[in-house]
Amino acid sequence: MKYKITVTTGTLRGAGTDASISIKLTGKDGAETGKFKLDKFFHDDFERGETDTYEVSGDDVGDVVMIILNNNGMAIKSDWYIAKVVVEKMIEGGTEKYEFPCYRWVVHHLVVYEGK
Repeated sequence: MKYKITVTTGTLRGAGTDASISIKLTGKDGAETGKFKLDKFFHDDFERGETDTYEVSGDDVGDVVMIILNNNGMAIKSDWYIAKVVVEKMIEGGTEKYEFPCYRWVVHHLVVYEGK
């Protein structure tokens, strides 16, 4: 299954990070993907106020109801303030869209439920 993951970093002072960020998707029946590392080569990901988009492939988890964001903390000022994540599941004839408003700091990991 292909997923498009759009991540918006918040605009608070110090919101951006150079740490390694990964995401895991969970479906309503508990099925999970593995961790997807969110990184674009030769691009400064997760800058304050910026939106980054990633395309990944993994298991079909059904309706995506939860995400887990992980921050490896291996950078100076590694804390990251995330505004929102949008997951689009590529299906035949279109996409299914799941929105995860966050508006929180990710120090190590953050669990976010759809629409919460």
